[in-house]
Amino acid sequence: MVAQNVSHDKGAPEPAGPSAWLRIWLTPTGIAAALTIAFLLHPFLPVNIVIPPDVYLPLHSAMEFFAMAVAFMVFAVGWTAYRSKQGEPLLLIVAAFLTVGLIDFAHTMSFPGMAAFVTPNSTEKAIFFWLAGRYAIAMALLATALLPWQPFSKPASRYFWIGFGLLYVALVYWIGLFHLDWFPRTWLPGLGL
Repeated sequence: MVAQNVSHDKGAPEPAGPSAWLRIWLTPTGIAAALTIAFLLHPFLPVNIVIPPDVYLPLHSAMEFFAMAVAFMVFAVGWTAYRSKQGEPLLLIVAAFLTVGLIDFAHTMSFPGMAAFVTPNSTEKAIFFWLAGRYAIAMALLATALLPWQPFSKPASRYFWIGFGLLYVALVYWIGLFHLDWFPRTWLPGLGL
């Protein structure tokens, strides 16, 4: 008896099995779904994750620097890929990511345990910079939703949003470093937030 050469049709679905499920869950959509499920189930699980203080600072710094790298990459790609026919809201988002990246840098450097960032570091100083960054991206997303999607009338006007974002960063740095007392307390030692 002669063995026959069996060829599989390339268009035929592969048999279901553990590797098929693994391929589904290792896609970006699968990972996002798994993280969403874990987030939703977290309050009901008897797991209390405590990060030791000696591990928290380097872990926090690594995660913040990763977030900054992503923000700066979004800015770099959006700025260099921009074409004059694209809408103004696109540049607003691009400038917002530059703004948030710079403010997140101040947040990371102001965290207690890091070397003094111009003035002595404190939890309250770090919280101020974190809130300023979240406020910037929230306002940029709101403005993007409300602005009409039309191209700039002049190519040079694309620098408006970058200038506006850098002015905001300068104001936030000045207040966060030298005039934090102008704002209500966000952290009380022994009490928390």
